[in-house]
Amino acid sequence: SNTVNVSFGCPPYIPNVLTLNSDQNNDLFIIQLFSPSLYSESILTIYNRWGTVVYHANNYGLNNHPEWWDGKTIHANEQVYDGTYYYTLELFHKTKEEKEKYSGFIQILTH
Repeated sequence: SNTVNVSFGCPPYIPNVLTLNSDQNNDLFIIQLFSPSLYSESILTIYNRWGTVVYHANNYGLNNHPEWWDGKTIHANEQVYDGTYYYTLELFHKTKEEKEKYSGFIQILTH
């Protein structure tokens, strides 16, 4: 007898715009279709345009009550400025037993 694990899912949907104006709409960096049943590890890093890390989190979005990024820096807990930021997201897929890497940009608007 043999055991085969089959799992499927859509790739995570990563937003590219945040409007940090406290209207409860696009105020958090919420990654959709990102299931803890498929992924066992995640590392999210967000950089400003000069390459400085403004946010970093291990196991981003994987706990029971995820704490999504709200646009505040990890060093001074201050709101980032309007502009373009860049991210890298590394995920470890449980079934495939391999790392998946995503990268892109986020446009931040605060007004």
